[in-house]
Amino acid sequence: KNMFIQSNTTWPNDLPYVIYGGLTIDSNATLTIQPGTHIYMHADAPVYIDGSLKVLGDTSESQRVYFTGDRLDQPYATYPGSWPGIYFRSSSRDNVLNFAIFQNGYHSLVAEGPSSDMNPKLSLSQCIINNSLIDGVSGIQSSITAINCLISNCGQNIVISLGGTYQFEYCTVASYSTNLLTHQQPVLTVSNSSSDGTQTSDLNAGFLDCIFWGGESISDEASISMQGNTVFNVLLDHSILKQQNYPANIDSNALWLNTDPKFLATGFPGNTFDFHVEDRKSVV
Repeated sequence: KNMFIQSNTTWPNDLPYVIYGGLTIDSNATLTIQPGTHIYMHADAPVYIDGSLKVLGDTSESQRVYFTGDRLDQPYATYPGSWPGIYFRSSSRDNVLNFAIFQNGYHSLVAEGPSSDMNPKLSLSQCIINNSLIDGVSGIQSSITAINCLISNCGQNIVISLGGTYQFEYCTVASYSTNLLTHQQPVLTVSNSSSDGTQTSDLNAGFLDCIFWGGESISDEASISMQGNTVFNVLLDHSILKQQNYPANIDSNALWLNTDPKFLATGFPGNTFDFHVEDRKSVV
């Protein structure tokens, strides 16, 4: 049964939450999730945010907030696409996710439509989005800010379409093939057009102090495409990018191409990943 939240609600961390059928937050409601809370989503349980979601995780590992599938037995505990994902729909606003971990989603985080106020529709801080079957973070003519986040081993890590306003700072965006998911698409896909190419919209996207990297046969980890004559500003500033040729349609400042960040572990041995580097941590 779909759970429908119609008034401001707070979830404490005293018990885990298991969601069947889905969860919808009404346009006039805010769901606040306290530090250390664990949420387990069934395979039939998307989360639709028409109002606001506040995730108040904290810095220690025990105080982070976890979203994952409800199958904890192997091998299902690590299957990508185990739950549908979280959808911040057109009326949603002022969503803030701090120190949250999103594992094994289908589309983990999807922001649809522009912000209704001066704040980003979705603000991420110190979050990990990992092992999404399709995409980790998706913005469709929307507004997203992400600071010091790790987006790793997804079908597509970041997908921006139909323009919008985006700012990613101190983020590591990386994918390698695992025993369950093959790295076949660039980790960063940015477009000012709709998926069918029939619409375009203004795009402003900045990436500061970010790493865009992946393994195997993908030579260009950024796909930046522009159509029509709308505003199109994409800046990569002081960032590392695995890219055979300098990408079209961007501006850059101190962009290092093909400078291996030397992650501590990229799948070997034992399908182990650690996206820390010697002089910097992906997530503090």
